[in-house]
Order: sequence, then C-alpha cells, then structure tokens
Amino acid sequence: MLPQTITEKYIRNMNWRDFELFVAKVLTWNDYDAIVTPPSNDEGKDIVAKKNNITFYIECKHWKNQIGREYLEKLVGAAARDGIRNIIFVTTSSYHTNAKSYASDLNLQGLFHLQLLDTSDLLRLCKNHSNITFPKKSTSSVKAHKPISSISASVRIIKLNDVISIKEITETNPHWQLTYPTVIILNNPIAQKKINADLSKSINWLRGLYEKGEFYNYGGKYASHYYDDKVLSISIWLYRYKKGACGDHSFTWDTVYDLSTGDRIPLSKYVMVNANDLQDYYPTHSYSESGKYLEAPNKTIIDQVPDNYFIDKDGKSICIVFPSYKLSGGAEGHAYIKLSSGNISYLNRKNSANQPPQKRQLEAKINLKSSKFEAYTKANNMDFFVKNEMHDDADTVVFQSNLKVEGRTIPLGIITDNTIYTIIRVQLGAHVLNETNKPILLNYLDKLNRSFKVFKYVIAEDGSIFLDACLPSTNDSFDAEIVRVVLDVIVDHLNNEYKNIMKQAWE
Repeated sequence: MLPQTITEKYIRNMNWRDFELFVAKVLTWNDYDAIVTPPSNDEGKDIVAKKNNITFYIECKHWKNQIGREYLEKLVGAAARDGIRNIIFVTTSSYHTNAKSYASDLNLQGLFHLQLLDTSDLLRLCKNHSNITFPKKSTSSVKAHKPISSISASVRIIKLNDVISIKEITETNPHWQLTYPTVIILNNPIAQKKINADLSKSINWLRGLYEKGEFYNYGGKYASHYYDDKVLSISIWLYRYKKGACGDHSFTWDTVYDLSTGDRIPLSKYVMVNANDLQDYYPTHSYSESGKYLEAPNKTIIDQVPDNYFIDKDGKSICIVFPSYKLSGGAEGHAYIKLSSGNISYLNRKNSANQPPQKRQLEAKINLKSSKFEAYTKANNMDFFVKNEMHDDADTVVFQSNLKVEGRTIPLGIITDNTIYTIIRVQLGAHVLNETNKPILLNYLDKLNRSFKVFKYVIAEDGSIFLDACLPSTNDSFDAEIVRVVLDVIVDHLNNEYKNIMKQAWE
C-alpha cells in the first residue's frame, strides 16, 4: 500500500524503475492512460500516455544532478521522429537554466508543448490519491509496451542532411517484401505528419487490395532522388502479381514535398509545360525507370501532362513520369521525359508569354515590421530577444524571450508577419485546463477578459493558457514603441494576476 501521505522522502527512496512506475501511476490518477516502455530499447521515452486523445511522451530521471538541455533535446528528438507534439520531463532533481530556456522557446514556437516537472509537481499531482495500491514489478497494472505487428520487419534510419532523415521500413512475408519510407523532419512535426500520411496512402491502398484477395502477392521499393533543407523529391514503386501471363502490374507515386508545410509541390511551380511540349521532347528526352536512355521509344500520342514527377539528383532537371507501356515496353518500367534546366527556362519563357495578361498586379505582401522591431531592440539595448524566422507564406518572424513573474519563468513572443496584425503572446502554462478546474478557471478568465481591452486570455485546444495582445498596423504605421508600452502593461498585470490564475487552476 502507498503511505497515507506521499512525501518527498518516499519518492527520493525509490529506485529508477520504481520511479518510472510511480510516475505512470500518478498519471493514471490524473486521467491519463499510461504505458511504461521496456527498461531497455525505449527509443528515447520511458512512458507513453494518452489523455483526451492526445499522446504524450514522458521521460523520467530519478537523479540528484541537474537536468541540462541535452536531455530535453533527446526526448524532443524521439517525439519529433514519431510526430508527437506533447512532451513531459519528470525529475527528482532540478533543471538547468539552459533547459528552462530551451523549453520556453519550444513552447512559444507552438510546435511542441514541453512540460518540466519536479518532485514538488509530483506531490501536487498526488493530492487526494492516498491509499491506492502501488503496483509491484511482477504484477504491474501499468500496461507493457508490445509490438504492433507480427510481420517480420526491419528498420533503419538514413540521415539525408541536418533537416531530414528517412526511416526506412522493410516488411517481409511469404507473399511480399515491401520497403517503404517515412520521413523525420527536425523541429517540424506538423509537416512530418502530413508527409507521412500522404506517403502511407499508396501503401495502404495496395494492402487493402491484397486483403480483398485481388492479387497473389505484392512488393515495393522507393528512391529519394533529390533533397535539400527545403524540398524532398521521392518515388515509391509498387507492383502486384495476379497468377498467369501478363499478371504483373506496377504503379508509381513520384512526388516533391515542401518540407516547411508538408504539402505536395505541383509541377507548375517548376515548369510551365503542356502536352504538345512533351510530345516534342519525347523522342529525344525519354529514359527508363532505371535511368537508361531510350534511343527508340515507342511511337505514342501524349495528350496530357502527368501529375507524377521528380527532381533529378542534380537538383536542376525535372523528370515527368509516365505509366508503364506508355513511352516504352513494359520491361522499361515507368519511363520519364527529362527536362534540363535549359529546357525548363525555354518552356517557362515560351508559355508565360502565351498567358493572358493579368487584370491587375497585386502588391507583394512583405513583412517590414520585423526589421523595424529588430532595429528598435538594438537601439534600446534589448538583447534579451531571440529572432526566429519561420520561412512561411506569411513571412512570419517571432522575437522570443522570457518573463519573470512570481518567481516563474514563462515564455514570451512578439509575432510579426505580412498581415496588419502584430501579436504579443505570453504562455502562462501548458495543459492547465482540465475537467476538474474548467468551470472555475474559465469563469475567472472570462471576468479578466471583460476587464481589459488591450489583451485577452485564450485557451488552446490542449488546455494551455495564453495571454494575447493584438496590435493592428500597416508596415508604414508600425511603431515598436507601442509594442514596448503594451508589453509593460502586460508585465504589470501579470505581476498582480498570475498567482491568482494559477490558484484557480490548481485548487
């Protein structure tokens, strides 16, 4: 039995494995479904938990030494590989300032929600949960991690560059051997999840047909043709076999992804080409699936431009892919027409000249507010801001920092973009709102929102609390001094109200 009152001494006297099990139990008391990973080969996390259909990765350290940034980075890396945004680090010691700053920066960016818990936090979470049986190792009610599939499979990680890696999965069965990719994108789980969902469509489609008994066996492979820190060009080749003559059918998915958004990049972004153009190039620019030049391709009529294409490994040529038997015999696979950089330049000039003139040219949207604010910070020796360029369509630039409020360090960001809005955003806490405190906390924040005009409290979907101030302006009318004034107002307000808000949340 657990003691009537769980104390710091009780937690301190645990061994590391009991501590992991204890943390999992505490999570279950707070409405999480907790799964403890095996003692070894945990792939960077000790516990996988779910609450309200949100998945969390949790790392536990029963240590005396401070936790530095490097330990958080390892956990974040494990989460990023799997597309997980919600992370909890638990320790019996304390956190170094570089770890706290790292967590604040991540949370402010909005890509991850990283919570740092210590013994005092565990004691708070144990409230009202006395006399609950602590599971022994041999009879633990905490679920053990189990493999999700009985298929013989191997996995290897292939690092392409500092931004992207390929998690290559090979599945083997008496009826198939399938090698396919998933991507790992550093610090961008949203794009990673979107790309992997798209890549899985072709694999799941083929598996679905196999399970319906439409063919005897199947297989597949892939190739990453070209990549840099902005794009990934990848192909997946699949085949299925129905017994008998001409029973082999192959399919290809050739796609170029934007690594910042996870979206497919259309062919038209690189080259303006039509079916007549491809008809002209086809006799002298055709290649087999293996890259062999086709000296005498089949005579054929090209009546449309395929969606499938890839960027050649030189990073300059575009290869437009056709189905088997279209440009050549079936033995050549999915043949393609290769357009060099010179071909592309010519086609873009020719076809853009044939486009109807635009009725009007829209003024390009640019973000000049960021440069004004940066100049202001330098002129006023405000060296506590870190500039972070998001490289998105809105030309977003975030100036990150921290506030000291009631002895706590909380993340702050000044968000500028090419719209008329500048946002001052402060994160008061991650995953604060729950079913227990919801009525009281929402009522309290609603009263605050009615009392102040310049800023408002916002609850995110995951229960995190933000304070936002929206300052509209054009590039010309933007005044960094106004940002500073409003920020001072926010700081004064939080010095008075932060403790009250947290009191509503935890009591």
